[in-house]
Amino acid sequence: LRLRPLTKNTPKPLIKIKNKKSILEYNIDHFLSQGIEKIYILTHYLSHKIDNKIRKNKSFDKKIKIIKEKKQMGTVGGISLLNPKKMNLPAIVINGDIVCDINLKSFYNFHKLNKNDLTVALKLVSSESSFGEVSIKNLRVKNIEEKKIRTNFINAGIYCFGSKPFNILKTKEKKIDMDFLIKEAVKRSYRVGGYPMLEFWMDIGNRQNLDIIRNIL
Repeated sequence: LRLRPLTKNTPKPLIKIKNKKSILEYNIDHFLSQGIEKIYILTHYLSHKIDNKIRKNKSFDKKIKIIKEKKQMGTVGGISLLNPKKMNLPAIVINGDIVCDINLKSFYNFHKLNKNDLTVALKLVSSESSFGEVSIKNLRVKNIEEKKIRTNFINAGIYCFGSKPFNILKTKEKKIDMDFLIKEAVKRSYRVGGYPMLEFWMDIGNRQNLDIIRNIL
C-alpha cells in the first residue's frame, strides 16, 4: 500500500528504476552476472504480468522458472512449493522489493564455512530520535540526551537456505512470514547465522526510496 497507486496495476517488482529496467530485472541481471544458473520467481499478485515480462526477455530463457501461488502464502511460504531434493542447495533467497549489490559468492561461502542451516543478510542502519530522552531515578531527572542516534542491524531480506528450513515450511499450510521462520529455526536449535553486508542496499517500500534509487542508479 505504501507505493499506491503505482502498484494498483503493476506488481512491485516490475516498477521501473533505471533505464526502463525494473527492480526484478535489475536483480536478475545481478544474480546472473555472478554465476547463478537457475532462478525461481515466486508470484501471486498480478503474476501474469511478471510471467509476460520474463517470457519476452530471451536472455532469461531456461534460466528462470516462475512458481505461482494459488493463494497468498506470506513472505516466505511460497518456498514450500519448491522441491529441495531437486535443487542445488544451499539456495539464495531475496525479497522482490529490494535493490542491492551483495556479493553472492561471499554470502554463499559465509553460509557454508559456518555450517549454517539458515543465514540472514544484515544491514547496519542509523536512526535519530526526534525527542530528548530523559533518564530518571526515584522520579528525579538524572540526564537528558537530545536527538540520540542509534545503530542497529536490520533484516536485509536476503537469505541463504540449507535443507532444514524446508522442514518448517512443510509443516505449515497457512501463510508464513520470514520472521516466523527465523524464530522457529532458532527455537529448533538450527544454526542461524547473521551476515553483515557492506554493499549497497535499499528497500523500495515507499515512494521516497523509489525516487532516491531512480536518482542514484
